[in-house]
Amino acid sequence: MKILLVGEIYSANLGDPLIHQCVEGICKEVFKGCEILSLDISGGSDIQKRSRKASLISKIRGKLRSSLRKKLPFLLSNYEYAKKNRILQNMDKMNLGEIDLVIFVGGQLFMDYFAISIHTIVKKLSKHSIPIVFNSCGVGRNSTKITQNLLRKSVNSKNVIAISLRDNLNNFKNDYYSTKDTEIKLTLDSAFELEYFFDVKNNKTNKVGVGVMGFDSIKNNKNSINEADYIGIYEHILAELETSGTTWEFFTNGSPGDHEYAKLLSERFEVSEKIKERPGTTRELVDTIACYDKIISFRLHSHIVANALGIPSVGYVWDKKVREFADSIGNNHFIDFDDKAIENTKHAIKWLLSEHAFARPPEGIKTSEFLKSIKIPKRR
Repeated sequence: MKILLVGEIYSANLGDPLIHQCVEGICKEVFKGCEILSLDISGGSDIQKRSRKASLISKIRGKLRSSLRKKLPFLLSNYEYAKKNRILQNMDKMNLGEIDLVIFVGGQLFMDYFAISIHTIVKKLSKHSIPIVFNSCGVGRNSTKITQNLLRKSVNSKNVIAISLRDNLNNFKNDYYSTKDTEIKLTLDSAFELEYFFDVKNNKTNKVGVGVMGFDSIKNNKNSINEADYIGIYEHILAELETSGTTWEFFTNGSPGDHEYAKLLSERFEVSEKIKERPGTTRELVDTIACYDKIISFRLHSHIVANALGIPSVGYVWDKKVREFADSIGNNHFIDFDDKAIENTKHAIKWLLSEHAFARPPEGIKTSEFLKSIKIPKRR
């Protein structure tokens, strides 16, 4: 049996490659003896990953795209980033006739950023009548009717045999799904099962990790907080940790932009020695988080990894998916960006540093359980 996995394989934000790696491990357990192939949903390749550099040119180009995307969101955020032609070129290198099943591995895929990529891939696969599964996908922002329609066409394709979501189930059913034959399930993010595929090192440092996310990511999600107040939250986090005598350090999920922001914060607060080396692989990301006793962080997958490893965490709600995650683990110490953010930060850190802090595993359907339940039709 040949299975094609589709996802953000080469993203520098390592939460996405981690999902892919976990789903690959799960598939090898569920579908014994299967052969795994992979397709990057942004048209990337391993060679491109190794050659990617944070050069001045790429930074300027990134800012230009960001500026133009506000005026031409459909053309730039999809055609430019998803790189439709390169996706098709990568698919043409495969023998699609030999593939028995395609799984979109998850992450926040149902959003405008991936709409053309998903539509391109589903349309190509449908010509070969290949069964398609969307696994534990998140539902993000879609800013145009064009991208909404593309996603609607994709998920309602007759070749889609199963769908599971990790969040926003009702929104998805109302906005996208019209075919009534396929049951849609709410499942856990695949990275919750990482312990089965990673031999986690016991390298505790008795530190609290402060996970950093660049302000651009906050701003792009249309949060009302300004950068001065955002930096102010970090200032209060560090003040609470220092006052309690807690040893801490900054860390990131691997994104170069996040790491640059961590360096900016470390210089601003004159703590340049308190920043963890940027992880470059999923293995390094897991080991980074595993070394902390507790974390205070912004990126969702830093919390998922921490929870999977039994590490308590405090977080900030910059996207609805973060609130749904917090609710799923019964943690009411995730903080909204409102006028009580500073006060709630103090209470949350007090809880985190106490003996009452916990990391309760979420209840729900695991990816492994979902994939086992799928009835795969025989290819003609």
